[in-house]
Parts: sequence; structure tokens; C-alpha cells
Amino acid sequence: MVHGRTDSGRNRPLRPVLRAVGLVGLVVLAAGCRLDGTDVPLRGTAGPDPTGVTLADDACPAPPSDGPGVVVPAGSELPAPHTVSYGPVAEQQADLYLPPTPAVGTIVWIHGGAWVGGSRTAAAIPEAIRAQVANGWAVFSIDYRLAPQHHLPYAVYDVKTAVRFLKADGAAQGIPSGTPVVLAGHSAGAHVAMLAAVSQGAFLAFHTQLLPEELDVDPSVAGVISLAGVSDLGAWAQSGASCIVGLTPADIVARAIGCHQEPGEPTITCDRDTLQTLNPESYLDAGDPPALLVSGTSDLIVPEVNEVELRSRWEAAVGSEHVTATALPGDGHSVASLDPAVVLRFLDSLPPTR
Repeated sequence: MVHGRTDSGRNRPLRPVLRAVGLVGLVVLAAGCRLDGTDVPLRGTAGPDPTGVTLADDACPAPPSDGPGVVVPAGSELPAPHTVSYGPVAEQQADLYLPPTPAVGTIVWIHGGAWVGGSRTAAAIPEAIRAQVANGWAVFSIDYRLAPQHHLPYAVYDVKTAVRFLKADGAAQGIPSGTPVVLAGHSAGAHVAMLAAVSQGAFLAFHTQLLPEELDVDPSVAGVISLAGVSDLGAWAQSGASCIVGLTPADIVARAIGCHQEPGEPTITCDRDTLQTLNPESYLDAGDPPALLVSGTSDLIVPEVNEVELRSRWEAAVGSEHVTATALPGDGHSVASLDPAVVLRFLDSLPPTR
């Protein structure tokens, strides 16, 4: 189930996954939008680009903080990290946590932050991921380029660059050659993880900084773990998530992908094709990796229905035996009660790498 193709190969065609109900929702909520048009007006609020997103609901708690460095609440302790540059761009930095024995594989952790905020040193690595270091997995926690300075898909390019780095130079970092790489992320980070995992052959224009020999390194992964990830930007932009203060989902999506908004106007216009190319669902096919999809039943930011629909589409692409979905009763957006054993079972179930 692991890709054998490289990004230097033929682009994969998009599927028409902006399903009819999503398109109708956009039309109803945005007067004047046409089904046959190329732009999708999104209702949002005018205002300057934010530096972050403030959450104000018990179901969306801020991560605990113990000062500078990775936040480590009570639970599995991480070894001291080794900080490396995984690419030539300033933001392409990562902390590598190695297990006490030779790593059986590497989890690339991608922090959340609504595509516009967060960092590897300011956001907690969830216990369910941290615990895998004791189970023999290395964790590679990355920074990546953020909007509005760098709109999507720059973050996706950065993740693929991190995978290439691990495959080409992992041995020099203490990771045995040929071991699997798995992507994992939370919220916006989960969206980026899923999009990087399934979009083989896409976003070639963003690979201009790679050397020809680096393009020959296959950025495919053995699996992907989504913790409360957004899978359909257009649908989520109209979702009316209630626990984001001052910013609607439409505002956030607009800033993430660079939609157009006239000064003083309440309507944000996003290109429909751009929205579609940034949805993981657009690329799903039989060659995609297995997935672990985690949601919280009380998530007010990314409702559980998002994961239900994504599971159905992922199963249709790769087979139900390669998709694990779990909804955590009462959990909010942090999905903090995820049992590390669920993650370990998923990792143990992955097919051998090729």
C-alpha cells in the first residue's frame, strides 16, 4: 500500500470531490455564487491578518505551558532532542527524538495552529505520539512555513521535504535506513499531513529548491495519522465552528490559501479550483497509505462528521481494512484521551515498506 511513485512523475488527476451538498451549501450561504463559476464567495469578517487564533471554549483548551521548549504535560517523557535543518529554508527546522534502541520507524509530527500559527516548540506533542518513542519509534517534530506569509501548499512542500530528508539522510541522524516514515498531525497539521500523504505528483512548482537528485527521493509514506484534521476546506469554511473567537472558519481558510477580499467588504472570494486542489479527498486512490483518523465527539472546531465522511472516502479508496477510525466520547478538539495503544496498533499493522 506504500507508493512507489516519485513527485517527478506524472501528476495525478483530481477527483470531483467537492460533493454536491458542499457546493450547494456554499451557494446558499454566499449570495451570487454560481455552480458553474470559478470563484466561491465565503462569508467572513473583514480585518487584518492575525498572528494566531484564540480559542474560547472548554472543548478547545489551550495546551499547557511550562516555558520555552516542547510542552510536556504529565505522561511519557521525551529524550533530549537533536535539532536539525531538514531543508534550505529558515523555517525547515525539526527536533528529532530518538528511542533508546534503533528506531523501527519515524513519525513526522506536524503541529496545528490554523495554518497561520504554532511551532514545534510552542505546541504540545500529544501523549499518544510521545509514547511511541518508548515503543521504538523516532519522532521528528517539524516547523513549516505558515500563512499569511506563505500560503498553502508551502506547508505541504515542507512536509514532503522532511520525508525526503529522512529517507536520504536519516542514517546520518541515527535512524536505520529503510525504516518506514509515518506522517501525523493535529488539526491544520493533520490536514497538511493527509494532503502530503496522498498528493503524489502534485505541487511540483513548489519543488524548485530541490536538487535533481533530491527529486528522485520518493516522498511517499507508510501511513498517516490525523488527529481532528480538516479534510474539506470549502465545507469547513462554511461550518460555523462556534469556539473560534473573532475569526470565522471562512476567515481562517482565506488567510491560509490567500483568498481575495475587497477592503470593507464582508465577502471573501476563494478560487474553487484552489480549494479543491488543497483537499486531501481530491487525491484519494488505491495507491494511498493506510490511515488512522481520530475525532472527538464534542469537537466544536472540526466536528466528528468530518471524520465520518473522510473515513468513508478513504475506505472506498484503499479498502476498509487499511483505515482505522476512532471517535473519542466527550473529547474536544485536542482529542487528548487518545490511548497510545491505539496508535501503536496502527503502526504495528502497517505493511512493510518497499
